[in-house]
Amino acid sequence: MVINKKNCQSKRKFKQTRQLVKMALNDGWTQQTIAPACRTQQSVVSAWSRGEKQGTEAQLKPLLEIYGNKLRRQSFKLYHLYDEEQNKHEYFKVEGKAIFSYTIMEKSSGYSTKNKRNKVSRVVVHDQGRGCFRLVEQVVICHPESGDEIECPDESGIWSSTVTEQMQCEEIINSIEKVAQKQSYHCPDEEYTLPFLIRKAFIQHGYSVEGIVDFPAQL
Repeated sequence: MVINKKNCQSKRKFKQTRQLVKMALNDGWTQQTIAPACRTQQSVVSAWSRGEKQGTEAQLKPLLEIYGNKLRRQSFKLYHLYDEEQNKHEYFKVEGKAIFSYTIMEKSSGYSTKNKRNKVSRVVVHDQGRGCFRLVEQVVICHPESGDEIECPDESGIWSSTVTEQMQCEEIINSIEKVAQKQSYHCPDEEYTLPFLIRKAFIQHGYSVEGIVDFPAQL
């Protein structure tokens, strides 16, 4: 079966439809002016503004071209990379909604639920728009002398992060599968579960993923 990616992208629901429409309305647009620009009816725009429906990226293209970057700037996370050898920090601001975040835990020993499972690493995926994503790979920062995990009132502060270049959906999936394989010695379960979870995240956010067998319901 051949999938037309262009058609899939044009039918993809835009999860932030309501925020995008609200941004346009606050900038002086009306539902009556948005409707013809997006080639739809005023009643549909009204449903978008109430969050009852989501438009497709193709429908919302006129608004995305104007407000897309501003919308993405409203959602960001701050990361830092700790260079232990030089005792130096670098800081990164990554824009775009985080559509996937998963902490890889060390496999517990024995059957007791009281055994502490240490964090090994974490992966975060940001949607930066127009089919581009950025992967953040993180490892826990430990004290150089004791080797204990550092403490921080904000859990995001304990991670040292590496931010990749922008990638497409399939590239992100391949990268995360490699992370799972790399951690398979300490965390064998993730080699099986992570490939499923990242695909699930992309599909739940309206993206088309290669290799998925679709069984649509009858309407």
